[in-house]
Amino acid sequence: MLREHENSRVLKVTKRENYPRDGLFRDLIEITTMGIRLSKIDIRMLPLKNLRELNLSQNLITSIEPLKTLSSQLNSLLMNENSLERISDDFFMAPAFSKLKILSLSKNKLTVLPRSIVRLGNLKYLTASQNKLLALPYNMNLLFSLNRLSLDENNLTFLPRTLCRLRMTHLDISKNKFDRFLESDANIADGPTPSLLEKCADVIMTHNTSMLLRGESNKVMGMGQNELPSILVDVLESGKYCLRCGRTSLRYHIRRHIYEVGTLAETVVRDNFDPLPMKNIVCERCNLKS
Repeated sequence: MLREHENSRVLKVTKRENYPRDGLFRDLIEITTMGIRLSKIDIRMLPLKNLRELNLSQNLITSIEPLKTLSSQLNSLLMNENSLERISDDFFMAPAFSKLKILSLSKNKLTVLPRSIVRLGNLKYLTASQNKLLALPYNMNLLFSLNRLSLDENNLTFLPRTLCRLRMTHLDISKNKFDRFLESDANIADGPTPSLLEKCADVIMTHNTSMLLRGESNKVMGMGQNELPSILVDVLESGKYCLRCGRTSLRYHIRRHIYEVGTLAETVVRDNFDPLPMKNIVCERCNLKS
């Protein structure tokens, strides 16, 4: 069914027999196809330049990788109740997601979220409930705009302490497997002298951190494929944020903390009021000073 509004077009399909067979209007701004047993992304969506809202919930989709080549910039992507098991680490670095504000991945089969999800600086609402998540990307502090985060019914045993830097109104971490006796991981600071590639990455991360602290996000060096060599992007993505100095570092130490999670958001939904285990990164420089 196609509903025509004043200056826009919206496609909403709730029955498989009504799904367009010939083609899609090129000026569509919203597509909703719920519960029609789609098994893959319709590549006819990819050339659409005005698409802003995409709802493919309650289907049988196993991969959303084709959406990396979407010609438009989405505000909302709803993929809940599908069969997603993995999303590539660089998925959310695609230009199509640079303005994304709402992301729903609930009721899938994900064990991890892609590292690039922390690059969604405009994201306000993220739900990944009822998956099989074992851990979150550490640099969650980069989700500056995040307001609501739902992680209930997963297999999380700890949270990254970088969540403390966010100012959320709602956080749901109920029905997980938090372990108060979680052991600290091995240090990531040991090894040979930093390579030239690591040195280059360190300069870029230092610059970006400085610009963000000064409120000059427009001067942050991008990490898209057209801005930096892919090999350097891979190194940059492995860097971790140090809560002590505010730098992102490639060489760091991981420490365990028990934290009063009630301070993470105005409303926190959880199973009990016990302090939660959180992992904290300390860069090599700060560790040597302690």
